Amino acid sequence: QLGRSEEAIMDILDLLHPRDIHVREPAHARRPLLRVLSGRLAARAGALDETVLAALLNRESLGSTGIGHGIAVPHALLTGLPAPAATLAILDRPVWFRAPDERPVDVVLAMIWPRERGGEFSPAVARFCRKLSCPDVIKGIRSAPSSDEVLACLGASDGVASEPLTAIPAALTGPAGASRRTGFR
Repeated sequence: QLGRSEEAIMDILDLLHPRDIHVREPAHARRPLLRVLSGRLAARAGALDETVLAALLNRESLGSTGIGHGIAVPHALLTGLPAPAATLAILDRPVWFRAPDERPVDVVLAMIWPRERGGEFSPAVARFCRKLSCPDVIKGIRSAPSSDEVLACLGASDGVASEPLTAIPAALTGPAGASRRTGFR
């Protein structure tokens, strides 16, 4: 049962629609993947592709948004966005993302968030990460054949049915603990 304050926090299902989920996304490296994802986010939010890409790359330069267990959550706060936007890619093959556990990433939730609503961001992204890091949810997402099936996996869990795979927020708040391996972008 969710508490009153937990109910007020945005859920991942509030942001993702079937058109925002890409199953078996071709990916060869982190930077080209971020370029594709930033284009989708920009189109969804009415922002410039270059602005979104620069913001995502700037955030990555502070420390990896790989949270472990093959999951990354690249994100950025941008001024003037009308609303948050997200896209979820389940990759056809894992790519290196400098995650703290040194594992390559095959599930990527990219987000942009209005800077003016920054107070909502941390609780929401922590909730999204808890949901993604539930073993049953991530297993279902990885095996889902379609975006509708991915949404069903995300909707089937209230985020409290099983323990998350890892502690999430520290990987998203800065460079502490981030692995720095060169040669992968």
